[in-house]
Order: sequence, then C-alpha cells, then structure tokens
Amino acid sequence: MNCGHPVNFPTFFLVLILTGVLFAACGSSASNQGYDREMEITELGENPSSEGGSSDENSPPEFPGNDGDGGTSEGTTDGSQVEPEPEPEPVFVPIENCVANSMGSMWHEEGPIPYQNQSVQISGEHLGSERCVTALSFVFSHAGKCPLTLQFNGKGGIWNLQNGTLRSDVECGDGWGSGKTYVALLEQSQVSLLGVPKPVDIGNGQQSCTPLEQGIELLGTLIVEAGGTTLELGLSGLNVQGKILTDAVLTGTCGADPAVCEDRVCGQDPAFGVSCGTCAQGSFCMEGHCKDGTPAQEACARFNQDRIALYEGNWNGNVSSCSGGIMDSPWQERALKMANLYRWFADLPPLALNTSLYGEQQSCALIMHANNTLSHNPGQSWKCYTQNGADGAGNSNIATMPAVGAVDLYMIDPGNASTMGHRRWILSNWIGYTAFGSTSKYSCMATISGEGGQMANKSWTAWPPAGFYPIDWHAMSWTNTDQTGWSIQSDTINLNGAQVTITQNGQNRAVKVNSLAANYGSKFAISMTPIGWTTQPNTTYQVSVNGISQPISYKIQTLDCSQSP
Repeated sequence: MNCGHPVNFPTFFLVLILTGVLFAACGSSASNQGYDREMEITELGENPSSEGGSSDENSPPEFPGNDGDGGTSEGTTDGSQVEPEPEPEPVFVPIENCVANSMGSMWHEEGPIPYQNQSVQISGEHLGSERCVTALSFVFSHAGKCPLTLQFNGKGGIWNLQNGTLRSDVECGDGWGSGKTYVALLEQSQVSLLGVPKPVDIGNGQQSCTPLEQGIELLGTLIVEAGGTTLELGLSGLNVQGKILTDAVLTGTCGADPAVCEDRVCGQDPAFGVSCGTCAQGSFCMEGHCKDGTPAQEACARFNQDRIALYEGNWNGNVSSCSGGIMDSPWQERALKMANLYRWFADLPPLALNTSLYGEQQSCALIMHANNTLSHNPGQSWKCYTQNGADGAGNSNIATMPAVGAVDLYMIDPGNASTMGHRRWILSNWIGYTAFGSTSKYSCMATISGEGGQMANKSWTAWPPAGFYPIDWHAMSWTNTDQTGWSIQSDTINLNGAQVTITQNGQNRAVKVNSLAANYGSKFAISMTPIGWTTQPNTTYQVSVNGISQPISYKIQTLDCSQSP
C-alpha cells in the first residue's frame, strides 16, 4: 500500500450551508426592493373576457355556493314576474403585497453569502374546501443576485420538495461558474417543511394572509448539480416568520409535518439533522435513546454500535470493458462511518460525503484493480486509465482491499514509516469532506480533495488518542499499531526534535521517536514506536512531549470493548 500523498493545496470544491432565519412581513411594496406586484381583484362571477371571445384565464375559481350566474328571476303568487332584490356587492379585504425579508446567510467553504435585509418572495396555494395549504414557493437572493428557488407541495401526505434551482453569478462567490443554473437532485435530497399553519380566511374566499405565529422551519439537506459540479446545502434551522399569502385552488393535497425525531429523545434526527434533545448528566445518547452509564461504557457502546455493519457492497463494474461500476450510497455510508468513528475518538468533527467526488474515486479504484497494483501517479499506458481516475489517485488514500475494511488498514498504516500519511489524512484538520471508490479488491478514499466543510482546528491530535482507546482496534491479523508506531500530528507546533516519555503505572516505557515528512495531512508529525513492550487492555498510559515550543501531555485509557467496561 503506497503512502498518502502530501498536500499540494489543490483546487477546491464547493459546499454550501444554508443557515439563519427568514423573516416575512406584509407591508407596502414601496418600502421593499425586488418585489413589486400589483394584485387585481376580480369579483366573483365576473368574466373578464375580451371583446369578440370568452376566456376564463383570469377568472377566480368557483367554490361551492358560488355558481356565478348572478341570480334568477323569481315568480309571484299571481304568476307575474318581478326582478329579484339585488344581491350586495362582494366585499373584498385589500391585501398589500406580502414581502419576505431574509435575515440569514448561505454558507459555503469560503464564507457566507449574506441575505440580511434582502427581499424574499413567498407564494402559495390553499385548498378552499378544506382550508389547508397545498403548495409553497420561496425565492430569495443576495442583492437581487444568486437566487435560490425552492418549491414544495403536499404530495404524499407530507411536505416534499417539488423543484429547486440555484442561479449562480458573481454574487455567489468565486468558482461557482457565473451563469450556471444548479438543479436540485430530488432523489438525493432530503428536504421538508415543519409547522405550516392552516390558512386564515380573510373574507373573499380566494386569498388568505396567514400569520406564522411559530414560524415555518425548513429541514434537511438539498443537493444541487450543474455541469458535473455538485453542491450541498444544509437547510435545517432555516425559519420563515411573519405572514404568507396563499391563493385558493380547487384541487391539491394538504401538506403535513414529517415525522421528525420519531422514536428518538436525544442526538440528531438521521433524516433532517435537527436536534432531538440531550441526556441528563450520568447518561449518554446511543441510537436516539438515553442510557445510564460511565464515559467508558459510552465509548465502548459507540465503538460496538458503529462497527456492527462492516460488510462490503457488491461491485458491479467490469475490468474487461473498463466499466467502473457504482459504489452505492449505503456502501459509501458504511465506509464513512468507519472513518468518523476514528475521528470521534480523536475528538475531531465528522467528515461528510462529497458526491461530486464519487466518479473520480470509482475511476481510481478501477485503475488499481485493472492493473493489480497501487500508484498515486498511474501512467496513461495503464489499463483502464482515465484522467479522472488519475486525479483521484493523486488526491486519495489507496488500498489493496475494499473501502470499509481499508479504513482500519489506513489507521494502522503499515509500510509508511517515514510519513504515516494515511492515518494523518484521516485525522487531519485540513479536510471536512471525503468520498470513496471501491471494487471487490481495491479502493480509494478522497483526502487532499476533501477541503471545506466542518474542518477542525485542533492544535494537536494523537493516535492512540487522548482519552479512551478500544484495544480491539490495535491490531490486524498481520500487524499492529505497536509495530507501525503511535503518532502525534500538529499544524502549529513544530514536533521536530521532540522528547517523548511514556509511563505505565509510574514506570517508563522505552520508545523510538521519528520525525515524519511534512504535509501528509498535517504540517508536523512524529511517530513513537514501543521498544520491548506492547500496549495492554484496561491500562492507563501517560504521554509527555517536551523539547518543543508548546509541551504536550495526555493520558490514554485502553479499553477492551469485547467485555463490558
């Protein structure tokens, strides 16, 4: 297995996080920019057809009790005909334009695009017979630029995203590609609405101006794509307040709240990412439920739970035709869970999947499989070579095993004594995203190209980590972390020349310290290889690092998670 590549600060990909609060208010359009619409009110029964023909294009919808015939003549007792009493003219409540004002920001890796005090258009429909909202549309922008449109309907019984687009321009930021229209990938997105109220009847039967006392909350993650570039937008936490104006329709499906935090009292909702609550002191959250236990029991519960599904997927590619096949989403998620479990124990934020990297990672795995070897720089003469696959190889950890199992191999990192690059990239501050590609024999994991997202800012990170460390991780069938070495990495502390002391029950344990090559997931790093001893379960080790600008000291508590701690 070749070592992980050093960083060359490659081109970035874009990830957006949409946060904040949208505030809507009904008011005079003269005081708002970007949305000035005259509303024409047509009386019930009136047909505004042009001369020489008829058209109901602009006629209001008819509702039960409104036949639109203007009344009929009535007979008297003596058989004569008299004109009926004229019906009173319908009284309409004048409604000024409903203008929404955004107070939030749209986030991507370079920072926010502010929407403070920017106009946002909100429109909707309600079912006249049942007085329920059936459709809502939100359009917001930054100074009239970079507009994002989201259209929802109640099809299927809950609020579903029907359509979504993002139009890019210079206001969106660098690298988006001015003039592109990103379109929502509905099957990959998980988006809904929470808290849409029933509309208020304002008196004319055709329009409702409904106050949002609790606000409408947008939930989930939106994936959009244009020309091969995929963006991820987090919508959870976005809120609409004020009033919404809806028009009556004759048909439609009432929207309903999705089941959020169903059968969960803590942690995050797996579909929409919203918080389901926290646990009291002395207990911990596991799979959405609070469990009593010690921190050691929590560590082993997390370890055992996340390692239940270690199986690989079924590769559907073909070397003979140079078809890379697809590493499906459940397979990607299982590999990601392995990487994030290591990062959780190292007190690092989790990585997220960047779907735009799937293609190059799968092409990378295909090249390695077709040539039965590994290289970060495959030549054009290699079988099944593509530039996309070569780019993936140069930006990734690569291994001679499928993706899920490869994560354990990367963390032990045999054969890379001078860099420990695979481990350092998984524990790196520099990445917030990743993606995997896998065949039945080879795999690639995006690292250098994983910039952006929820990146860490730790001054140093160790492996085995400070705190709890399951000894179950320590060895594979043919190697272990004592042989490859413990490690410490940092972006701000120069570890070259560090003096390391490891003690167990007050007794010094001899170690060999090596400085590792720079920029393999961190600027500085050292390895510490035990000499004449091995790491034991249920044991505490004290590690002290001196001779550097900022001394480091931490304890490692090993656990045997095959037994209840």
